Amino acid sequence: MEKHSKEIKLITHHKKSFDKKAMGYAKLTPNAVQEVNLDESSLTPRMIKEIADDLGVEINDLIDRESDLFKNEYEGVDLSEDDWLKVLSEKSELLKTPIVLSEDESFIVDTPSRLLEFREKYFKTETK
Repeated sequence: MEKHSKEIKLITHHKKSFDKKAMGYAKLTPNAVQEVNLDESSLTPRMIKEIADDLGVEINDLIDRESDLFKNEYEGVDLSEDDWLKVLSEKSELLKTPIVLSEDESFIVDTPSRLLEFREKYFKTETK
């Protein structure tokens, strides 16, 4: 997924309150926030692989093992990386979100306030 200087790409699910909260924090940054809402759009297996590469994680690390869908349908199931990429593309609710992608840093948001730390680190506003 293409990234632009001083732009945040935030991958979310609007149905998750945690993701909505993270989006609120992301909008506090002085840069452009491009949201990818997985409730309305989908990612291809290739895009998911690129995200994993940007994050420096394995595909398995992108799976939301706490989701009901995982627990009901995939817990204990042994799939190859390619199979998981297809599943994550077709059932995006299994993807851990929110995910921040930027030129400076990419990460899975573990707490919405991490976006404030990110803002402080990379988007300090200059005072005159």
